[in-house]
Amino acid sequence: MDAFPPVVSSNGRGLMIGPPRPLATTAPPDGAGPYGSRCRACGQPLGGWATDRLTGLLDRWGWDDEAPRALAHAQQRGEPTALIIVDLDHFKGVNDRFGHLAGDAVLQQVAVVLRTATRRDDLLGRYGGHGGDEFLALLPATDLPAAVAVARRVQAGIRAMRTAARTIAGPVVITGCTASIGVAAHDAGRTASLPDLLLEADGALRLAKLAGRDQTRTAVTSRPSGTRAVSGPPACAD
Repeated sequence: MDAFPPVVSSNGRGLMIGPPRPLATTAPPDGAGPYGSRCRACGQPLGGWATDRLTGLLDRWGWDDEAPRALAHAQQRGEPTALIIVDLDHFKGVNDRFGHLAGDAVLQQVAVVLRTATRRDDLLGRYGGHGGDEFLALLPATDLPAAVAVARRVQAGIRAMRTAARTIAGPVVITGCTASIGVAAHDAGRTASLPDLLLEADGALRLAKLAGRDQTRTAVTSRPSGTRAVSGPPACAD
């Protein structure tokens, strides 16, 4: 469980097999971010608890610290920014059928898919605490069509997963995993908070679930007034 298993996923350039890319959430050279700062409450160096130990992605603490900063930097540069929420479909069934160790193996491999499908500078996190099966990806310098392309790669990678796991009945290979994905994007020059972006992506995710799961839905905010439109048809067709 310490090493990330390999994954076969589509990255837009054909199938890719191999280990995950290096984490983009380690300490930057200038010491900024959770790895180079200290907790305001206890004074301890931040780092280990800002990373989800199972997946190696940012945990909720790390995400809440890093994501607003990354969004602010993108807005200062006048770049569009997108947010993707990935929710594994019927993940509780994996735990119920195969056990929690098998569920952990699936979550680890989803993290590998996310790394494979995104760029080094994109920010990845596990959402909802240590028991969560939802993941976030903040994509600077990314408009809606590009973000949907990332969501397609993530979805293809999750569908292609073959996760080896130990169970009480012996070793198994878990296949057939799918995910529902919500995508939101803010145009270049629009100033909005991270909760605004998260709210829109979460609304799109709910529509993906209501439509039957295993698909992507988009939420678009294109005007400074904050008017929102949530798309009707799926943005990613099978």
